[in-house]
Amino acid sequence: RPLAVMGPQVGYYLPQVLMEMDLHGPGIDARGAAFPGVSMYVLLGRGTDYAWSATSAGSDNTDTFAEVLCGGDRHHYKYKGKCRPMDKLVRKLSWTPNSIDTTPAGKAKLTSYRTVHGIVTSYGTVNGKKVAFTTARTTYFHEPDSIVGFMRFNRPGSVKNAKTFQKAASKIQFTFNWAYSDAKKTSFYLSGAYPQRAQGTSPDFPLMGTGKYDGVDFDPKSFTMKTLAFDDHPHTTNQPVMVSWNNKVAKDWASADGQWGFGPFYRSDLIEDKLLDAVAGGNKVDMTQMVQAMEESATQDI
Repeated sequence: RPLAVMGPQVGYYLPQVLMEMDLHGPGIDARGAAFPGVSMYVLLGRGTDYAWSATSAGSDNTDTFAEVLCGGDRHHYKYKGKCRPMDKLVRKLSWTPNSIDTTPAGKAKLTSYRTVHGIVTSYGTVNGKKVAFTTARTTYFHEPDSIVGFMRFNRPGSVKNAKTFQKAASKIQFTFNWAYSDAKKTSFYLSGAYPQRAQGTSPDFPLMGTGKYDGVDFDPKSFTMKTLAFDDHPHTTNQPVMVSWNNKVAKDWASADGQWGFGPFYRSDLIEDKLLDAVAGGNKVDMTQMVQAMEESATQDI
């Protein structure tokens, strides 16, 4: 019978970054954790006869585009043969001190510029041409879309087994490792909208933003593109031991550009080694051993 010890592991904040939530109604039956003020459903928790949780995956759903500047300033760029103006975004902020944050009262105006690919983050040159570097994230403008997956997690009629859990997790466009357990099976699925990049490009280097190297079927009006199919995401069911502690997701699966920590050793090895030893020779473990493997590893240095 499956056993699961699942977090989430989060930092310590005041007020806390998570709150407990109980949801019960027509078709909905879930209890667990959610983010205060922004969660319409339980994000990590349990249904009537199953439980689920997540760790951050750090997979690559973001690209950098180099927009060739034109028009004699920093706020026009070339796209598909035309010199286009960037969108100007202005946000006015103000704040007052409180019992926790005593920063003196103040205000600020933030100005950003946006192209069809995303927000401008910096400027530079490529082969002598002035460019603006932008961040293109597949979930941009589509942050609310993932609510479909969370809604299914909260509906026992939608999550009936490991397979339907994976289908629900696939609707979440953010990059997370999702773990699942019921009375018979455990399961894992990597969620995320991962772009199908233009042929001949590398995810490790900036792409020219002229339109030639856009992702497959990229639509700048809806900010949509062709993404990786369901079966191409790392997933598994009933693996003898399954450990997820923000580690590399699967063999030959690339991480995000800024992730340099993956190598032959990772902190998840501390947990995995203990559990593999425990089940060696067909031995069974109990929940106490599971918790001990987690607690010991949390206080050890790899």
